[in-house]
Amino acid sequence: MLQFSSSSQLLKEKAAFSCKACQLTFASVFHLSSHVQSQLHKVNISQMKKRRVAISNPIWCELCRSSCSSLGEVEAHPNGSRHNSLLSSLARELNAVLVHVVWAILPV
Repeated sequence: MLQFSSSSQLLKEKAAFSCKACQLTFASVFHLSSHVQSQLHKVNISQMKKRRVAISNPIWCELCRSSCSSLGEVEAHPNGSRHNSLLSSLARELNAVLVHVVWAILPV
């Protein structure tokens, strides 16, 4: 059962979204969207602009290793074919690992 929790956690980490401006990671688009609209995020973006730090694409998808420049892109991104394909591949890989772990620990 411990392996399932670890694999589930790995899947969540790989499918996470990050706000590079605030250096925070979120497991869902809902939580990321809430963050992007928060005062903390707006203050960080404002400070970066004042310091002339480049922030053209502050949101990052860990799974696809790609960035999104707007909240609209972030909300649409998980429905994209590339993201879904990578997510399915990762889930299949983790499932295969789980099967091997279960067979390895089951008594014969």
